[in-house]
Amino acid sequence: MMTNNRHIIVDLFDVPNSSFVGILAKPHFTVFDAQIQQLLYDNNMTCLGKFIHHFDDTNGAVTGLYCLAESHLSFHTWPERNYISLDCYTCGECDTHNVVNEILYILKPQRAKHIFIQRGDTETKNITTNLIWNETAYDKYRDIEDRLTLFSLVYKKHKIIYEKQTEYQKLTITENDKLRTCLFLDDILQISSNDIDTYNVAMTEDMMVHFNTIQKSDLRILVIGGGDGFLTEHLLKQYDNMIKHIDIVELDGDVAKYTDKYFRAGREWHSGNDKITYANDFGDKFIQTTDNMYDGIIIDCTDYDPTAPSCGLFSAEFYADCAKHLNSNGYITQQYSETNKLLDNNGNIVYPKIPHNFSGNFTESFVFSYGVPLMFLKMVKQ
Repeated sequence: MMTNNRHIIVDLFDVPNSSFVGILAKPHFTVFDAQIQQLLYDNNMTCLGKFIHHFDDTNGAVTGLYCLAESHLSFHTWPERNYISLDCYTCGECDTHNVVNEILYILKPQRAKHIFIQRGDTETKNITTNLIWNETAYDKYRDIEDRLTLFSLVYKKHKIIYEKQTEYQKLTITENDKLRTCLFLDDILQISSNDIDTYNVAMTEDMMVHFNTIQKSDLRILVIGGGDGFLTEHLLKQYDNMIKHIDIVELDGDVAKYTDKYFRAGREWHSGNDKITYANDFGDKFIQTTDNMYDGIIIDCTDYDPTAPSCGLFSAEFYADCAKHLNSNGYITQQYSETNKLLDNNGNIVYPKIPHNFSGNFTESFVFSYGVPLMFLKMVKQ
């Protein structure tokens, strides 16, 4: 008897402490939970409910069960042994292997034991595989699906239609059946045709609601980064009557050039609009030298990398300079990265030093865009 019921049992050994205290511990678990639910959804699984219990709030000792229409996903952790057991059983047209592989990628065990069972099939023997997982293995695994992917289950079968090493970074334009046209910078996805609106709303909506609440218009806004122009186009489409002018400062002119070519059929998004001033420059240098004052500053740069040209946009000095050029009740918003990139060696989330003249009650929000949770920091000047 042949069935389509798959049962995968995995033992995760030598899981790093940072995965327990920085991902599975109760203060950070919301992000992991969101990742799991997105994985289930993207792999044709329907979550009917979940039960999560933390035995300790801080050390990542937790047991979890996701009840699926297709069966279940469960896990149990032993932080003191750096061990996690994982169990995923599904039926129907689900990609069980993708879910398991992505959980391994998130939790980063150094070694894993994998048992696959074809349930309900009297003719198939169980398959047991010992896997050695390290950073090289992770890279190799991700390369198997696509060398450009962030999460392989979301970004498969990219066709590269243009690639160039610019003065500052590698720029790649791809096409994909699910995401359509995509822009990658240094092999990290920045935008896709299918997910632009989700990102734009997450980045700008709270800021514009803030200005509407305090009845402020004639807004002067600075966008640092954002050379693809989609944020600016969104602002002018949705809030044109509130905005007086937008300055865009983009380091790499090729970002605008090639998004115009491949996303807009050659139309230059920053030309012919008196409300837009566009310049190619370092954002931190610009904010140090400008005399302009702004109501809103949007920092739409690449993810933090201490070796990248954009690293200055994550410094306390940069935020202090932004504060100097914000009007009263001014608003600053910045997309940081996948949250796991903000963990220190002890698994603690690291925030930049927020200058004293920003509200201490700044907000953080997690939004799914491009299949992963992105973190946004939003601050109001007192």
